[in-house]
Amino acid sequence: LFIQTDDGSSKLLRLIVASVVSALFLTALALVKPFKRFDDFYLACTANLLLTCCFVLGTVVQICESAAYEDMCDTLVGFESAFGASAFVIVLTVAMIALSLVLFVFKAISALRAPTIRLLSTGRAPVMDMSKKCHFHGFISHIWSTGQDQTHTIVRQMKLVMPDVRIWLDVDCLKNLGALEESVGDATTFLVFLSVGYFKSR
Repeated sequence: LFIQTDDGSSKLLRLIVASVVSALFLTALALVKPFKRFDDFYLACTANLLLTCCFVLGTVVQICESAAYEDMCDTLVGFESAFGASAFVIVLTVAMIALSLVLFVFKAISALRAPTIRLLSTGRAPVMDMSKKCHFHGFISHIWSTGQDQTHTIVRQMKLVMPDVRIWLDVDCLKNLGALEESVGDATTFLVFLSVGYFKSR
């Protein structure tokens, strides 16, 4: 069925199976997100989407060009001849590749222009992984009277250069004053903003 030297080229099932497998893989890729870096994830999804489209368009060409499916091109696909179907497939493929390249270049330029922190060892932005038991990268302990404004400014500035960082901040996350200890345990790091009166506060 999949490897036939005589009439295997006229079979549609392998193209259909390839399209379904590629589409399922793309769905799993979008749900699982196995890549740490977003640009790797975007590139993988784009490549798999183009592969799926190629299999689907290959089915269209197969229906219109094969003698085994004579008179079915106009009925199933909407083209009167194999030439029209082939031209449509070529134009659509070139358009998809061009659009993917434009989007990739746009993402690359945006990433280069965006203010960010980069590691000296790799030249890339840090991977913001954390333990599954925690929901925040850091908890900043401060005294409200002398350190609240400063800590809020620090967190806002950190999010400008590291959009994925999650810092526990009282104005955003504090719902119950008695749950502060649990909030500390929910962060991977504990930071202290030492200002006047910090050690006298309770």
